[in-house]
Amino acid sequence: MTDCNASGTRIGRLIFSLMAVALFSVSTASAEEKVRDVAATVRTPRTIAAFVRGAAEAYMAQQPETLISVMTSNSYRSFKGVIERTTDIGMTASVDIPPTLRRDMQLRKENLILKPIGIEAVVAVVHATNPIKNLTLEQLRQVFTGEISNWKDLGYKDAPITLIMPPPVDALTDFIYETVLDGGHLTPKLNVSDTLVIDDKVAENPNAIGVIPLSFVTKDAKVLSIDGFVPNVDNLKSKSYPMYRTLAVTYLDGAPHTVTDFAKFLTEPKGGQKYLGLIKAAPIE
Repeated sequence: MTDCNASGTRIGRLIFSLMAVALFSVSTASAEEKVRDVAATVRTPRTIAAFVRGAAEAYMAQQPETLISVMTSNSYRSFKGVIERTTDIGMTASVDIPPTLRRDMQLRKENLILKPIGIEAVVAVVHATNPIKNLTLEQLRQVFTGEISNWKDLGYKDAPITLIMPPPVDALTDFIYETVLDGGHLTPKLNVSDTLVIDDKVAENPNAIGVIPLSFVTKDAKVLSIDGFVPNVDNLKSKSYPMYRTLAVTYLDGAPHTVTDFAKFLTEPKGGQKYLGLIKAAPIE
């Protein structure tokens, strides 16, 4: 009788265990059905992160089973992440792939799809009390080369110009070299600050000038027009305003449908393009 009772007890425990496993499996499956799949990861520069997050939220509202995971980075790492397959989509503030990454892409035999999605203004900012309203692009170039180093040479007071630059490894620095300096040599007499705080540094210093994306400007700094054009959407569309850069989305040829579909959404006037206003950018037409 003892053996029979023990055997029955073991069988009972086994049945209970199997039932518990089955119930756990059903419960887990039900929970998983309620969780979105991570369908696409996106790297984006900080300057355009608000646009990307706004567009991603709108896309996920339309595609509730999809999760677009957005992380901030910079244009170089966006390109690099896509080429090395560590991210699905790269957002960039340039349509030019860095030469080192282009070589890496060729060695890996990867084909990158690159689609322009918007135009972003880059602006010169000065202290709110500075009476200057406009500079020519040539005058700005001379400030950055050091040919002009005193505000009196620009029609203001007799005071040295404090030039504030972003760090060397920054897409904005590349832009300054290409568009502002245009082959000229940068003056060594400058202060280096993170792009996010250049606006604050200028707002604190009546003699300062800096160059930042329009979306980073606060009410405490004054934006200058360049060559007589203000950095508004119409002047960006017509490219009358001379300091701008093209925003783009990039991904690998042959990427999954969700990747290509979200990239397409970013280019649609009734889709992601509506959120370019979050960064004061103009759509590509």
